Amino acid sequence: MSDISLKLSAYLDQELPEDQLEEIRHLIETDPAVSEEFEKLALANDHALTEFDGIVDNATPVHLVQMIENAQLKPSLKHLPAAANNNFSFRSMAAGLVLLIAGGIGGFVYNETSQPEITVAQTTGWLHHVADYHGIYAQQKRHLVEVGADESDHIVGWLSKTTGLPFSIPDITNSGFEFQGARLLVVKGKPVAQLMYKDQEGSVIAICFQSSSGSMMGSDETKSNTINGFDILSWSKGDGQYLVIGEETESRLKEVADQVKLDI
Repeated sequence: MSDISLKLSAYLDQELPEDQLEEIRHLIETDPAVSEEFEKLALANDHALTEFDGIVDNATPVHLVQMIENAQLKPSLKHLPAAANNNFSFRSMAAGLVLLIAGGIGGFVYNETSQPEITVAQTTGWLHHVADYHGIYAQQKRHLVEVGADESDHIVGWLSKTTGLPFSIPDITNSGFEFQGARLLVVKGKPVAQLMYKDQEGSVIAICFQSSSGSMMGSDETKSNTINGFDILSWSKGDGQYLVIGEETESRLKEVADQVKLDI
């Protein structure tokens, strides 16, 4: 695995040192090869987590638990044969690792080829970028938005033309959030609209959307992710990809997402 692959993997797992974050973010934004590799890692990560959750959800059979609990282990007094040379242990370990890696890759390939084709509703890369943006802008007070809510007509015309997606500004006051205004984000050279909302306690959520042209598409089923301490509900509709993002502690996101699906 190359050095950049290791850094991308660490970035995805939120384990990259602070002094390397800006470098990797810049590469993801500007280098097509790095961006493509990051997309693949993110997709593989999501798929692996889904598979793991499925394994964890399956209870261990009772008879297997009983067999383990009742097993009578007899210690062996036999000595293992001496190694033929000093490198035996290292070579055996290396061989075992090779077999383990080969088996893991083989199992993954088999699982992929034996399963029905998986349709991905959204590429996860843009979700990570939006989470990064939201983490910065949601902390702003005076500069929360580029264009304020008092220019709503301008926002609709501006962002509709820029993203290529006609929309109306969702009204989510029933969930306690007032429209504050909008920003234009750029993810991998594509414009992303960001509509910002705030409640009376100062909690900020955002509704974001981009054109799905050239991206993998799927159904309008809502998908849930947690990235950088934010919950994200995302889905596809027509020619666009949409999401609602807020703090992990925000319990109203699903209610908001359901309303946005109707309004936008």
